[in-house]
Amino acid sequence: MASELKILIHLGQHKNIINLLGACTRGKRLMVIMEFAPHGSLLSFLRSKRDIYEPDWTKTINDPQKEFTLVDLVMAGYQVSRGMAFLATKKVSNKFQVAAKCE
Repeated sequence: MASELKILIHLGQHKNIINLLGACTRGKRLMVIMEFAPHGSLLSFLRSKRDIYEPDWTKTINDPQKEFTLVDLVMAGYQVSRGMAFLATKKVSNKFQVAAKCE
């Protein structure tokens, strides 16, 4: 965990990754404060949208709780790719696991 913390400290901030906010290394335990992901993991978010997913390129309403279309899916993929591109520029993309295995 300490080696990952060192990487996160030198990584910097980016809009499309979960960022490090702070850490405390005093005492016996290592404590890390990360950004909050209100929808959980990408996998759980995508799975929660299965029932309302419509394979359509048009959006009829602008409420992500009621409609999830190809536009939203492509946007999610774009944001993941931007985060991965940032990690690649920092030469750390192979040190972190990125997974959203859909079954």
